[in-house]
Amino acid sequence: MNKKLNESIYSSMTIINDYDLDSFNNKIIELNDVINRNNTFTEKFPTIINAERDRYKSHLVALFLKKSKFSIKYKKSEKAGIEILKLNEKVKKYRTEINRLNSLKESDKEGCAQFNSFVQSFLSREDIEIKLNEETKKFNLIRDSIIASNLSEGEKMAISFSHFLVTLKSIEQKNELKDHIIFIDDPISSLDGNHIFQINSLLKDIFFHKVVNPKDSKQLMWDSKCLQLFISTHNFEFFNLLKELPISNKKESKYFITRKINESVIEKLPNVYDSYSSEYHYLFSEIVDFENDVNKNSSPKLLLMPNILRRFIEMYTLTKYPSNDEVDGRADEVFGKVKSKRILKPLHYFSHFNNIDRIGKQSELIADVGNACHLLIEFIKTDDAIHYKALLNSIS
Repeated sequence: MNKKLNESIYSSMTIINDYDLDSFNNKIIELNDVINRNNTFTEKFPTIINAERDRYKSHLVALFLKKSKFSIKYKKSEKAGIEILKLNEKVKKYRTEINRLNSLKESDKEGCAQFNSFVQSFLSREDIEIKLNEETKKFNLIRDSIIASNLSEGEKMAISFSHFLVTLKSIEQKNELKDHIIFIDDPISSLDGNHIFQINSLLKDIFFHKVVNPKDSKQLMWDSKCLQLFISTHNFEFFNLLKELPISNKKESKYFITRKINESVIEKLPNVYDSYSSEYHYLFSEIVDFENDVNKNSSPKLLLMPNILRRFIEMYTLTKYPSNDEVDGRADEVFGKVKSKRILKPLHYFSHFNNIDRIGKQSELIADVGNACHLLIEFIKTDDAIHYKALLNSIS
């Protein structure tokens, strides 16, 4: 200041600047830059400290690894690890083989037991059995403590079928039966008739089981254990039993017949075989249909019914009164003499041809066939209700 402020504060004055302002501003900028760098360092100081600490740790670790020859030891460790994996695989294979041999030993014994059970059950005797030779590990077929020979056809069939069933049992134990298609060709061939029910029961036990119904989790249903099952037979009685196997969906079961003329032809089984278990059931079905026909006197089956009724009565009276009497005698005992004559009179007339005049004229007895049919049905329904109910169930 070149002038002292000793006058009124409201008087004007002139300030003369003797300094270089640009140089001053530059100094200010440099000072702010130092302040900013110092502030930045202060803010990042913990991070810098940690980074330097980590570097120092790494340095110490590197010194230790170098001093302890870690790299060489690590390579040896990797090599040892590979060898251990190889040895573990060998141990695993050895254990698998040990388990296989142990299970084979046990399965041989179990197989012998199952085989003997099947064979002895089929033959209804215990003189034939299979034994395992511990030295040769082979099976021997024994009859009365010596090697069996001169086997009959029935024995051969029982042995071969038993072997087949034991094989299926082993497949089932592995839970693989569901992936197999099984074909059994006449399993009762060469066996006595009393084995029919037994083999049918075995087929049910081996190939069918109960499972949860997918449509209702609270219910159980029968299902096949295998993918598909085919069974062929020449025995009609056995065929009827096969139709009773527990198949939940009967539409899935199909029946076929083989006809042989000049060549074999497989055809769909006729409905009469598929729908009825026997001729007896078929005849009863025809009688019931005729009885329920409101226009039975004009039915196309009217002239056939006498033969159908007489054939059925022959079978029915024989079941109710098994004797050597003719059908008339048996009918008298079953229906009573009055009702017997009432039923049989029109049936005998049309079932026997003994007059040439009948070729040219019709008989009024044809009108009585419907009455005979009605009397027969009413008698069975009233006096033999259990039999009547069973017959209705068989044709439903």
